[in-house]
Amino acid sequence: MANHGHFGFLALQLFLTDYLIDDSYIHLTFARNIAAGNGFSYHPGEPDYSTSALIWTLLLALFCKINGPDPILTKFLSTFFGLLSIVAV
Repeated sequence: MANHGHFGFLALQLFLTDYLIDDSYIHLTFARNIAAGNGFSYHPGEPDYSTSALIWTLLLALFCKINGPDPILTKFLSTFFGLLSIVAV
C-alpha cells in the first residue's frame, strides 16, 4: 500500500509543482553545453567539472541533443526514474 502512495505522489509531482530547483538548471546548463559541442562546461569555452551528478548530466545531454534543452525535461526524467525505482523495489 505504501508503494501506491509513493507512486501517486511522484505522478502528481509533475502537475502540482510549477517550479524547478536551481540544481536542475545547473545540470541542464552543463547538458546543453555538452550537447552543443562546447565540452563539459558551465560557460562555453571554460572547462568546468563541478557538477555533482555526472551520469545525470550526461543523460540530460543525450536528451538535449535529441530534443533541445527543455527545463521540463528534468522534471519528467526525474519523475520517471523515481517511479521506476519504486517499481524495482
